[in-house]
Order: sequence, then structure tokens, then C-alpha cells
Amino acid sequence: MTRWSGGDSGPARSGIGVLLAFALAAACGGGEPQSQPAADAVADAPSAAAAASFDPCALLTAEEVEAAVGWKPATAEPYPQANGTGHCKYTGAGGMTGGMPEQLDVGIGVCLTNMPCAELPEFASSAELAAYRRKGYEGANAGLDPTIEPVEGLGVPAIRHELAGLLAVEMAIGGKRLAYVETWAPFEVARGLAEKALARAR
Repeated sequence: MTRWSGGDSGPARSGIGVLLAFALAAACGGGEPQSQPAADAVADAPSAAAAASFDPCALLTAEEVEAAVGWKPATAEPYPQANGTGHCKYTGAGGMTGGMPEQLDVGIGVCLTNMPCAELPEFASSAELAAYRRKGYEGANAGLDPTIEPVEGLGVPAIRHELAGLLAVEMAIGGKRLAYVETWAPFEVARGLAEKALARAR
């Protein structure tokens, strides 16, 4: 679905990012799209001091993840970026639960996953964010069929973004940044975790 790389280090987001990478490679004949933040987007990111102390794994605790998804995280791998963005990948020891991977991703980014990185606008509503997200699936990505719907009640523009069972709640948090929770769990589980992450992402 999306890549939440801040741009200069660490692996790209897995999950929907990996799923879409294969789909896009097949559709376009190339590899995974690059995601480098625009200069203005980086300038609008938090200060260097804030970036240095940013821990993406502080957006959700392992206990919160376990209570929500039903599997215990065995690892929590942080991938902070120099501009105050980054993501945290939680992985369970069991590999699969109920036929779904034991994996969850949470983070903050300035780029849409698996799409060319462009400076994000300041979204005025969830409907505006949803329309912007859908537009990314035009052209070369038209063969993909995601579910993209506005999500209300979080206090910020937010959407449900689902592709092949992998679901993300994406939230515009200002500063031309998006916070997200990506999981194989049902939407209400993702939304509940997104509310917790959002409270710590501002």
C-alpha cells in the first residue's frame, strides 16, 4: 500500500508495501518505486532535536498490540529517520494467527507507500484525503483495487486503506505528515490502535 520511509535510512515498510511492490513490479515491469521526500516536506518535518529523540515504537506499546490483535509481539524493530519520521515493525513468534501473518506496522511518514514521493498537501477533511489516495491508483496502478474510505471521529483527516486483506488507518497529523497503523486485523482493531498512536504522534 504505502511506504513510510522518511527518506535516508532503514528498510521500507513491509506488509502492504511488500504486497504492492510485487503487484507494481508485475504491472510496470520494474522494481519497487522509490520514495524520497520532497525538500519542502522535509523542511516541514519536526526539528532536528525532535527527530533525534523520536522513537517510532513509542507510538504503540507491545502490550497494546497484544491486547488488540491477540498475538504477543516477539520483536519490535524501530526504523527512525533523520527527519522525525519512521516506523516500528511488530512481529509475533508464531508467524500466523487465524491464517494471517503476526505482523503490525505503525509509523509517521511524509510519503505515500509504494508511490512516488511528492509533497503532501494539508488535508482539510477525510474525504479530501481519500480522494487524494484514490488518485494514486490511477494510471500505472489502475489494475489494483484497494478499498479507500473516509474515517470520521478521530479528530484529524483519516482514511481506511485496504488491499488484499492488509489494512491501514492513515491519518493526516499536520506538517504534511501522515501517521498510520497497518495490520491484518479487522478494521475496528486497527482503528482502536490508530487512536492510541495518534495521541502520541502529534
